Amino acid sequence: MQANSARIRWPWVPLALLIAVIPLVWRSATGRGEARSGTVVPGELVVDLRDDLTGSGVAELGRAFGATISGPPIAANRGRVFTLRVPPVGAAAALAALRADPRVEAAEPQHLFSVPRFLGAHPAQQNAPADRVPSRGWKPNDPRFHEQWNFRRIRMEEAWTRSQGAGVVVAVIDTGVALGYGSGHRCRDFADTEYVDPYDFIAGRPEPHDDFGHGTHVAGTIAESTNNGEGVAGIAFRARLMPLKVLNADGFGRMSDVATAIRYAADHGAHVINMSLGASMPDLITRRACEYAREKGVTIVCAAGNDAEQGISYPAAYPECIAVTALDPEGALAWYSSWGPEAAISAPGGDTRQSETRGILQNTMARPRGRSASSSADVPVDDYFYFQGTSMATPHVAGVAALIVATGVRDPDEVRRILVQTAQPRGDPARYGAGELDAAAAVGLGSASAGQARGQMLLLGVFWTMVALASLAMPRRARRAVLSAAMGVTVGFLLPALVGAFAGGASWWNLVGHSVLVPWLLLGWEADSAEERRFYALMAMGVAVHLAADLWMGTAPFHGNVRWAALPWMWTNVLIGVALVGRGLRR
Repeated sequence: MQANSARIRWPWVPLALLIAVIPLVWRSATGRGEARSGTVVPGELVVDLRDDLTGSGVAELGRAFGATISGPPIAANRGRVFTLRVPPVGAAAALAALRADPRVEAAEPQHLFSVPRFLGAHPAQQNAPADRVPSRGWKPNDPRFHEQWNFRRIRMEEAWTRSQGAGVVVAVIDTGVALGYGSGHRCRDFADTEYVDPYDFIAGRPEPHDDFGHGTHVAGTIAESTNNGEGVAGIAFRARLMPLKVLNADGFGRMSDVATAIRYAADHGAHVINMSLGASMPDLITRRACEYAREKGVTIVCAAGNDAEQGISYPAAYPECIAVTALDPEGALAWYSSWGPEAAISAPGGDTRQSETRGILQNTMARPRGRSASSSADVPVDDYFYFQGTSMATPHVAGVAALIVATGVRDPDEVRRILVQTAQPRGDPARYGAGELDAAAAVGLGSASAGQARGQMLLLGVFWTMVALASLAMPRRARRAVLSAAMGVTVGFLLPALVGAFAGGASWWNLVGHSVLVPWLLLGWEADSAEERRFYALMAMGVAVHLAADLWMGTAPFHGNVRWAALPWMWTNVLIGVALVGRGLRR
């Protein structure tokens, strides 16, 4: 009897051991025992409330649902995104009721975001071997700049001769940035980096201390202090950073904080948002926040993910965002990079499997590889580290976007077109998007687009000044004729600009629209009266002058694309325009 009992009970012993070991194995395999990206938080619901709802209205909603409601104060939460904590067993019913409530614009289960699967930090030794090439533009005096092979791949030295990001604000939504808020530490190579409107959405305070190191490294690529005789360089080093902490010391954070931070950035003047974070599942509240920011003129750049397989993470997969995949030092898709049809562009992300010096080098606070987080002796240190990942690729694109914005191009669709149009093709669009980021070409096209608008307005102002001065000495009838003719020229001159405004300056439709055939053939050819034909001829003259000015100033819309075909096309249209003007005036 006892023997039989022992035979029956002994299998429970190894089974109990197996159950005890599973969590340890899981933690070892993932490096994160407590959470994963996309994990739904039981009993937490996120609501996007009407923007006119007051604090008392928010509290009343919480009471109506018997829930504890929390979120940043209204001053930092104009989008009214709050978290409701309800009993997990009633969460589904509460979610359905919230979605039907007129005070609620959207409601979703709470889930987690994280930095893309973190691939480790490698301490950078001074004077580590790196490629050395002659300078082809402006070169900063940072002593370790020669180790930033990634900047040479995207032609930063040439790009800096046109733009360094002055006047632009870049929001870094991440683990915070070590910029010395209050009693916090400021990393050594951020001494001259400026910041504006920082906020910690986890702790609810305006001091987003970085307790992970990821956010500081990302921010360094964007705007680390440059030409200061210390460390390395940043891409848009004259831009200001807006550090927004939404991820904790383990690299995880709530969807509610991410969505609130996106809206906060848009409301506080950010021109570019960098999100080197993601989740495996979409949600309406984050998507609405991205739509809101884009409508306010913010360019949003996001990491594709480090899952080494097809499937772009969110929010990168949203059409409002620019999804960035990562390249290794040879320009091939990095082994860890996620990819998919939503990929917009690729940029250097590094590959420390080839060599530690093949990572992306920036100053940050990090724990060297192999050290434990449990020992007090292993406090993160302020040093230079090589990281790798789509997290590192993303700030390259965000930094160049800031350089483009600094040239005067503010529309996020236009910034995206410039980045995409000037990218160097690499192959499969699902892996590389439009191709590899080319900072010099992108900033060149951005400068051309902005310079085109300024040049056009200057030319138009000079033209009308001359017309006004000349008409003062004319008889009334002659003055009316001159002003009418000037108006016709002005309308024609502005037509291509209108095409560019609607189609986008970097669009092929803009190139096609820059044709004097449009106003003449479509409007003037069948005109019945000599006066109408004269007006349309003068419109054709205005278009011809516009095209000639673009070509003369080097600001034609085809900048960088099949120049051999576009140049003859544009000059031919100028000549056709002149011929049509002459014929129209003779008729």
